[in-house]
Amino acid sequence: MPIVTWTAIPSQRVQPGSVTVPWVQVVDGIGNATHLQITARGQWTALPGLLAPCGPDGLAGLILPADRVVLADAPPGALIGRLGGSSASLKADGAFVIGSSCVVKVPDAGIGPLFISFNITARPVQVSVAIELQVSGATPNL
Repeated sequence: MPIVTWTAIPSQRVQPGSVTVPWVQVVDGIGNATHLQITARGQWTALPGLLAPCGPDGLAGLILPADRVVLADAPPGALIGRLGGSSASLKADGAFVIGSSCVVKVPDAGIGPLFISFNITARPVQVSVAIELQVSGATPNL
């Protein structure tokens, strides 16, 4: 059985307000970690005035056209992440679902930064309760 020792990685909070960029940088670098464990909490509204507020797990049961979401396998509004790239990139290459909690393998030679976004293509997204992440890294001894 693998031994996993998680080490906390400092992350930045996303304060209440309007998020207009496609991706928000929350971690500068992940060191030598090969796996990340991420937990999240907060509240936001994607498409203010049209959709209900949601948290990291998004609006389960709501179905939007594929061109309105970033990842088809996650509910609209769900918290998603990506390692590397740019805050202004519209590409979702390597994006993964964070939700309330996830464990993800870091791509080979991945160093960060860690960006988060919301599973909806429209902006702005209105953050009403600060988004707080707990990010930990590990290199399991397999």
